[in-house]
Amino acid sequence: MSFDSILTMISIFIAVYSIIPKYKKLEIKLILRKADYLFIILAFLFIQYLLFYDVMIKLGLNLNLGLSKYNITPSNSSYIIVIIIFSYLFFRLTKGKISENKMVMLKETVEELQITERYKELIQLLNKNLNKLK
Repeated sequence: MSFDSILTMISIFIAVYSIIPKYKKLEIKLILRKADYLFIILAFLFIQYLLFYDVMIKLGLNLNLGLSKYNITPSNSSYIIVIIIFSYLFFRLTKGKISENKMVMLKETVEELQITERYKELIQLLNKNLNKLK
């Protein structure tokens, strides 16, 4: 996986995020935890390491993962990591629950949607998360 393909995937992710409905963006913010963001950032940094693998070896920053004996290249590894990230995010967004410390954010979101009279988004947000709130 080259740098261009990673930029393309990030661009597609940003484009999809920009066209999803507001209530879905709010739901994503409610479900994702700090650990999820940390996981994504660490995976992205590891992909950067793999993109510049030859430079890192010359700098003496070799992790000796032993992937060469399985014929796995840095580009293959970065593709696998991207697949793992998207699978993890899909699982978290479909099966994830709103954590207790995000209840304040949910309350503020519900109030904001009520004040701005966006009842359709409010109903969709509450319908989707009603069983998670129990």
